[in-house]
Amino acid sequence: MKPDSVILLVQGEGRGHMTQAMAIADILRKKGIQIKYVLVGVSSARTLPVFFLQAFSEPVEILISPGFTKKNGRGNHIWKTIFNTILAIPKYIRSLRQLHSVVRTHKPSLLIGFYEPLFAFYNLFFRSRAVKIAIAHQYEYLHEAYVKPAVAPYAYAVLKYYSRFTCYGASQILAISLQELPRSVKYPRLRVIPPLLRKELFDVVPSVQPFLLLYVVNPGYIKDIERWHTEHPEVVMHCFTDGSLVASREKGTWEVDETLTFHALDGRKFLDFLAACSGVCCTAGFETVAEALWLGKPVLLIPVEGHIEQRCNALQAARLGVASWSDHLDPGKLKNLTALFAVDHSAYREWVASSERRFMEVIAFILNPAV
Repeated sequence: MKPDSVILLVQGEGRGHMTQAMAIADILRKKGIQIKYVLVGVSSARTLPVFFLQAFSEPVEILISPGFTKKNGRGNHIWKTIFNTILAIPKYIRSLRQLHSVVRTHKPSLLIGFYEPLFAFYNLFFRSRAVKIAIAHQYEYLHEAYVKPAVAPYAYAVLKYYSRFTCYGASQILAISLQELPRSVKYPRLRVIPPLLRKELFDVVPSVQPFLLLYVVNPGYIKDIERWHTEHPEVVMHCFTDGSLVASREKGTWEVDETLTFHALDGRKFLDFLAACSGVCCTAGFETVAEALWLGKPVLLIPVEGHIEQRCNALQAARLGVASWSDHLDPGKLKNLTALFAVDHSAYREWVASSERRFMEVIAFILNPAV
């Protein structure tokens, strides 16, 4: 038995879940499985990037969903996030009704959630015949073999409970990981799969040109970058970031001077710069690290302030020996980025290359559990 149609429900905060959805969509299309609809949960402060919209010929619709409230355009303000979330509850209820209408109209075989909280709320309050799958790298925290980083116990406990909530109602939980882990005994529905990287990544040929690539979604980091650049004007840097200050420039490019250029978020353009750079400095989201490792790039991670998940990502990457990290834009570490130890990525590349096969094995299992 093969699913005939799928609806994707994607968290729109940041880039990682969106590129994972793009990768899954490519796999499903290749297998002849129709994508009926793509729903993206965003806070009122977010809009969908052009590269994501261009990746789908299928209908793409925005749902208002919980998201972090930023502090000074960079870190997360926890109490304001909670307060704004409570105020927006009527909007979330409308989003759930909107989601149910789409599911009821298109009757998909599969509903795939990418760490979107509306996925859990929908399964809690509504019923549908669709088989549910939850996919995110955060589900690795639930695996008993995952090594807990040295972070605040209370914050880590909240992160684990939230991650467990977002996959409520899922028949299978897919934890995306940089490393292969055995089947979980504690959570029988949990399977570990390789990073789901967009197909364009496999077409680029990496090179090493004399510039650093910076990726910081939150525009509050722009002043830090400018300050560091003033002290080290000889270092050529290209920085991709969100915000109107850069997006409003002609062609989304702001050339400060000969060695510092800011770029608006652009999936294809970012990939070209990633393939050519001599090193990457980025906030500690999962996807950029996974892509940089595939291309064999040295990586320096800067966890977003007040973002426990990013701190976990940074500490794990350092423990695995695939990246370095800093609490802030550290001039010393950034300047010496290209001198970081060489890492053998052959095992990682082999792990990533098995992602399509492993994902389809999960699909086959949940549709034919007796086989």
